[in-house]
Amino acid sequence: MRKRTRWIVLAVVVVLLAVGGYAAWRALQVKDELGGAVDAASELRSALQSGDDKAADDALASLRAHAAAADEGTSGPTWSVLTRLPFVGDDAHAVRVISAVAFDLSGDGVAPLVDAGALDLEGFAPKDGRIDLTRIDKLSAPISTSAEAFAVAEKRLSAVDADGLVGPLASRWKQAMGDVRDAADGLEAGRVTARVLPAMLGADGPRKQLLVFQTNAEPRAPGGMPGSLATIDVRNGRLELARQRSASSFGELDTPVLPITKDEETRFGPQLGTFVMDAAFTPHFPREAELIAARWTQEYDEELDGVVAIDPVALGYLMEATGPIKVGNVELTSENVAEELLHGAYLRTPDPKLQDLWFESVAGSVFQRISDGPVDGERLVRELARGVDEGRIYVSSFHDEEQAELAGTKVAGEVPSSTQAAPQAGVYLNDSTASKMGWFLDYDVTVKSSCDGGKRRGLVATMDISSSLKPGTKLPEAVTGPGIFGTAKGEHLVSVELFGPQGGTLGRIKFDGEDQANAEFSSYLNHPTTSVAVFLGAGAKHQITWTMNTDSAASDQPVVVRVSAGVHPEDKSVVAPAC
Repeated sequence: MRKRTRWIVLAVVVVLLAVGGYAAWRALQVKDELGGAVDAASELRSALQSGDDKAADDALASLRAHAAAADEGTSGPTWSVLTRLPFVGDDAHAVRVISAVAFDLSGDGVAPLVDAGALDLEGFAPKDGRIDLTRIDKLSAPISTSAEAFAVAEKRLSAVDADGLVGPLASRWKQAMGDVRDAADGLEAGRVTARVLPAMLGADGPRKQLLVFQTNAEPRAPGGMPGSLATIDVRNGRLELARQRSASSFGELDTPVLPITKDEETRFGPQLGTFVMDAAFTPHFPREAELIAARWTQEYDEELDGVVAIDPVALGYLMEATGPIKVGNVELTSENVAEELLHGAYLRTPDPKLQDLWFESVAGSVFQRISDGPVDGERLVRELARGVDEGRIYVSSFHDEEQAELAGTKVAGEVPSSTQAAPQAGVYLNDSTASKMGWFLDYDVTVKSSCDGGKRRGLVATMDISSSLKPGTKLPEAVTGPGIFGTAKGEHLVSVELFGPQGGTLGRIKFDGEDQANAEFSSYLNHPTTSVAVFLGAGAKHQITWTMNTDSAASDQPVVVRVSAGVHPEDKSVVAPAC
């Protein structure tokens, strides 16, 4: 009996070893296939960028074959057993999900874009002052299909608990999650663009859009102060620059151009509606657009269809596609245009009227080059996306159905009031000096979160803010401002607007480690808000810390902390990951 038992045990051991060996062999196969899929995806990207259709078709076929093999290799009973084993079960499940997602994306995610030529971005560039709207319209369906596939993939990947994954797999998982999330965001933006852009560009009749150039040298909540305004007449994709005017030339009204709510007056003051340049005190871009458009219409009796805002840093991104442009005696390039518009112009020309004329010349020259070419279409689209992603380009439509499509996207620049929307907090800067000292302003925001089992989610945020101006530097009044708001020339006073998540709370404000017991709180669009006045002398450094809580229903969601775009090419906004 004992001998028989030994044979049984030995048989079981042999079977387990065989199964384990088979499982290891399958795992190696899956690893190779996933590696092949990654290589094929890289080849596909290179082929599309170079415009090699044959190579793109071959790479797509290779991608689908490798992804299918990986999916098949993780679909059988052997892999199912692996997902239930201790120690390796989480890893096996994660590989299974990645393989399935890769297979699905190689079909509904990527193939529609390749087949429709949607990834050939060269065709999106304006030619002879006109954008081909029929091309955009034809891409609406395949982009929507791909966007839906990537959105599903993001949800599937997000549902996996990645905390227990082994090191190499964890890093690969993080990369895959980031790549899919970025693609999902980009495709969703592409879906919205393909749906609304033809109409906004006059496919259904002429449109008049107001273009607003915002200068980050004088900080405002969405990024910069409205400096130069221009209308663009659009008909069937053809763009023509019409009227140009500086924002400062509109002057200040005795009463707001539109009624101001009590919450707006409490947080930003009546100048939100009386002064065009202060319409950007609010971080809610649709409201800024509404106020500026109302003032323009009051002056010119022109019905506007929407507002587009862009800052000089994003303008520099677009010049990656246009190449250098000479305006007067200054050659503008992608590397120097932001500095020239945000600082150099004020050093060269103390006269505000001459500054405005030069800014108008720059705006007209860049617009003409983008419209008429030559332009690198692929670079243009990519740099536009970069500007939107960093919160430097915003669009608002006065047609309800178009604005509904834009709602919830980065380009809309909204402060969401509904607690059903993804939780969003904010750190926004408004200049209080009437200067261009924002050129020397540096700041960064970090956020840490804590979770308490499904109740309100706690957040602790820190903002480091400083002046890069060297003591003793001599600057003209065009940069320092006249020193009429309680600060000497060369000193900078900034109002830092802190917004907690919608439906949440905001509290425990500290400035350089000291509690701000007198902080005044108010509500704006269902967000708890307060402001901290930061005085910056040359070389000064300060730190603000504060606490926030989300609405209880949002405790398991990532929290986006939107931050005003600065003068340097980077995305200031941060995300506190989900619990």
